[in-house]
Amino acid sequence: DRMKMVFSERWLSDGMSSLLDLCVLSVGMLVGAFGAGMLPLYITLNQRQLNLFNAFGTGLLLGTAMGVIIPEGVHSLYHSKVEGVHVEQGHEGQDKGWLTPESIIGVALVFGFITMLLVDSISCCGGMHGHSHQSPPGTELTERQRTQSQGADSDIAHDVLESAPLKGQKQSSSRHIPADAAKKRSTVTIGLLVHAFADGMALGAAKASSGPTMGRLEIVVFLAIMMHKMPAAFALSIYLRGSGLDAGGIRKNIGFFALAAPLGAILTFILLDSHFVGIGAVSGSAVAFLLLYSGGTFLYVSLVHALGELPRTHNGTLGLNTIAALFFGSILPLLLSAGHEH
Repeated sequence: DRMKMVFSERWLSDGMSSLLDLCVLSVGMLVGAFGAGMLPLYITLNQRQLNLFNAFGTGLLLGTAMGVIIPEGVHSLYHSKVEGVHVEQGHEGQDKGWLTPESIIGVALVFGFITMLLVDSISCCGGMHGHSHQSPPGTELTERQRTQSQGADSDIAHDVLESAPLKGQKQSSSRHIPADAAKKRSTVTIGLLVHAFADGMALGAAKASSGPTMGRLEIVVFLAIMMHKMPAAFALSIYLRGSGLDAGGIRKNIGFFALAAPLGAILTFILLDSHFVGIGAVSGSAVAFLLLYSGGTFLYVSLVHALGELPRTHNGTLGLNTIAALFFGSILPLLLSAGHEH
């Protein structure tokens, strides 16, 4: 009985230790995103600095997805399958159908990618898309700006900075679209909330995969989310201010946005970790599937939005500074995860 009590206490201690680590990272995400969202109320960031920051964040997203999250998900999936062999010995001849590790990897990645595509499509239909139709003369968006304004996450920083009304135009333009302004604000904010929640799921799945100690996997994912969400929060604040929302309303919207990723991380961890709901313990493939699903969402955001909408030179190529920032952002996750033992 004493041995059982000691084991039970240690088991609970491991679970609470993991949850505490995740809460620390979640508080960091909350403070970082909210702080970045408050900056436009007090300062103006140089556009060139913001572009380089976005390029570095894009590289970090891409490197984290392709070099950390997806490989970790693949490893977790095959590890769970190897452990399952001991239970299923004697059934080697059974036909497993289409549910092979390879098919699970493909389904998870595609599902994550398509989820973000649907979120963006919904956001574009009722949000920033079509903004120019009701803008007053002299404030119409260019074709490039109209195309870019359909992005709802990592490059919203670049898009919104270009399409937001200037200080001298804010009052006049906001008077022309009072009926649509609230609807557009809500749609854009909801789209960003879903993005942030999905990113939080990646951190929660990473923590469930790494165990009670603070591992490199969740640190890398945390850094990628921070570099991804801070520009988005910054730009969302600019967009809300440009749409005529008061400071109190901006703080409330940014607060919801800042809470989304921590909430997604904690809920996902509680669902997966064996010390709590324990879906990951019931099905060893659950953690792997969510890691790969998160990898698909990261790929969509980095490839479709962030990489595709980085500022170009006059001949349509990326500048050397942008390429350098993108390169260093891409290799940083690989360097941070080097030597990571599964």
